[in-house]
Amino acid sequence: MKKLALSLSLALATAALAAPALARSDDPKQVTISTADLNLDHPAGVDALYSRIRGAAREVCRGAEGRGVAMQMAWRSCMKEAVDGAVASAHNDALASLHTEKSSRSTSTVAAK
Repeated sequence: MKKLALSLSLALATAALAAPALARSDDPKQVTISTADLNLDHPAGVDALYSRIRGAAREVCRGAEGRGVAMQMAWRSCMKEAVDGAVASAHNDALASLHTEKSSRSTSTVAAK
């Protein structure tokens, strides 16, 4: 069974600047995503993996959520670092391309507002 281990300690360190509760964590949070049921040679499998990565990042970055501007910035930073790191650790060109495309779209939407 293939699994992708997402070590998201860098994301937590970034988010900890604005979220002291995360800074107190002794163990960096880690989520393991199974890819055994996915065919990463097909776009549908890559899309499913990307969704799982984003879901895992949301789980790991949960403590960085908040209403204040600093907390929102910390959450966004945590999510970006977590997803970027997970995509890089997957060593899959199709996943990297999908991530680049979705990240570009997201940045363009924010810039347009």
